[in-house]
Amino acid sequence: VITTNKSSLRRQYFQTYMFERFHFSAFLFYTIITVYAGIYGNVYWIVILIVSNLFYNIYPNLLQQYIRIKLKSIFK
Repeated sequence: VITTNKSSLRRQYFQTYMFERFHFSAFLFYTIITVYAGIYGNVYWIVILIVSNLFYNIYPNLLQQYIRIKLKSIFK
């Protein structure tokens, strides 16, 4: 999304915090479920949960941090 309005850029900057918190919460949930699967020895589910946690929570979390760094450089 290309925006030139400073207020919309600032809104997008603070929105990255919200998205980062969401993905961190989902990461914790997936981690708890993975530990639960590990207790019961479900190796298949452990692998699926770890891979999906990587793609659906860890990568987007890092992406939000990257976007925030880029937006911060625009403000300076």
